[in-house]
Amino acid sequence: CVRWCWPCFSTTGPPPPEKNPGGSGLSRSSPPPGAISICALLMHSVVDFNLHNGAVGLYLFFICGLLAAVVNHRYLHYEEESLLPAMTGVRSSMLSAATALFLIVTGVCQLGVLSAGYRYAQVKHLYVSRYLAPELQAEVDEALRNSMRFDPLEGRYPFERGRIEIVRRQPLEAFAYSLRAARLQPMAGVYLQRLAMMLPASRPEEAEALMEKGYRRALDKDGLLGSWIEWLLITGRREQAVELMQERFSQAPQLLVSMIPLLAAYEFSRHEVVRVLPRSVQSWMRYGDYLEKTGDIEGAGYFRAGALRFLDLEGEVRPGWFTQLISYYRRQKQPEKALETVRLGIDYLPDYAPFRIWLGDHYRQQGITYRAKEEYERAVMLEPGNETYRKKLRKLELDIEFGE
Repeated sequence: CVRWCWPCFSTTGPPPPEKNPGGSGLSRSSPPPGAISICALLMHSVVDFNLHNGAVGLYLFFICGLLAAVVNHRYLHYEEESLLPAMTGVRSSMLSAATALFLIVTGVCQLGVLSAGYRYAQVKHLYVSRYLAPELQAEVDEALRNSMRFDPLEGRYPFERGRIEIVRRQPLEAFAYSLRAARLQPMAGVYLQRLAMMLPASRPEEAEALMEKGYRRALDKDGLLGSWIEWLLITGRREQAVELMQERFSQAPQLLVSMIPLLAAYEFSRHEVVRVLPRSVQSWMRYGDYLEKTGDIEGAGYFRAGALRFLDLEGEVRPGWFTQLISYYRRQKQPEKALETVRLGIDYLPDYAPFRIWLGDHYRQQGITYRAKEEYERAVMLEPGNETYRKKLRKLELDIEFGE
């Protein structure tokens, strides 16, 4: 295997032709693929944490080992001579002892990690709150103590112990555990945000920096957005909260769904909501639907109607945006506005048959039968397989023929 790997890994070119009759066809200036593979993995590590993956790390060290082994060997008439210096018995014994020690330490550490995870798994289903029985709180606390003892480098265990101390109303102990968790895993955004919430009011700059860093460092940023916004609102930074929501919602409109209750809880004015909502039809429609469910009928109409202002900004216009508003106007006994929305829907979606039917129904109620017939015929042409539309058209034709 090593003999055939020589041409692929050698940094000095392939062996002379007479010593390697088969040859590889590579020139002396050919780049060594082994080194290229290592460089590719390292370059990838600049933009991704791929070496955190055990399989990728193992592959990297395999390539390194193979490269080191191959470039330090040569072949003379099928006989191998090593260019590596001979290892004495003392050095060999020391290397073996160091390797054995390393394996033992690694095994003990991994066993500790597994043991800590097992103990924590026994109690993690218990939600720690002031309503949890004291004996169960003590059970959770003991399990976390043991987990911290067996796996002292994991931040999750002191973080959970901090929650227990919060429930016990021990702020200093809770802060100490939260600080320990953040020091162990400074890239865990939730740990930094918890620490920020526990800082005294006399340290607002540090708290704000921790909240922002916690959000920026987290892999799941959207999951920490709500806590950052709520902290800004609680601490009186309302304008900053509005600007933050405006920025994030414009980049990820789907976040609005989880934040709508927050807008209601902190009594955002209509002006503030208009600033926060992204300039998209779906977002305004969704907020209008929420207001109608909470009983704010006038506000629901305002945001649903205002949603149509952004139709020209959408890449694809959906019929459901118009039908939601049409249904709303019909429930509110506003047929003129419903008809206006139907006409607007036809302007944007002239080939959507239901709009033609609704407009035809309006003309028929007004006695303008020839216009109703035109709209019905257009709907049947758009959906020739729809038997309901065909029945409407036949009935209208009969009414016209017999003068009804």
